[in-house]
Amino acid sequence: MRRSGGKANIAEQPSFRSVLYLDENLCLTRAIIAVLDSAGFPYRGHLEIFDGQRGIADHVWMPLPGLMGWPVLTKDSRQRYEPLEKANIIRYCMKVFTFSSGNLRGDHMAELLKQNLRRIDKLARKESPPFVASISASGLNLRKLR
Repeated sequence: MRRSGGKANIAEQPSFRSVLYLDENLCLTRAIIAVLDSAGFPYRGHLEIFDGQRGIADHVWMPLPGLMGWPVLTKDSRQRYEPLEKANIIRYCMKVFTFSSGNLRGDHMAELLKQNLRRIDKLARKESPPFVASISASGLNLRKLR
């Protein structure tokens, strides 16, 4: 039973419903993995799916998370500006979450991720793709792509 005005305990909170796709640059970042594991947030890593192959072309990997409805976590904040990458995000109806700066250290990205996990899950479930949302200390900044 929950006290009035208090927070629900962990067992009462709904579980995460999104499966996060970690791009090649983040799928081995220990601090990111630790945050996801600790929170019980399901994820799939790029290298896990592509049998450890690095350098897979965007047009090869981008359809998968789009078709599966998996939001993508990346540190490549340029994707919404690069014409080919932006076109792929639109073509494959992707939900992309990127850190506000690609130069952040793993522990800083992990802290931002931890602060925004519930928001990421909610936005990924509620907002129709394609979109790119940047993750920062102030929260999420959504940009719809058309």
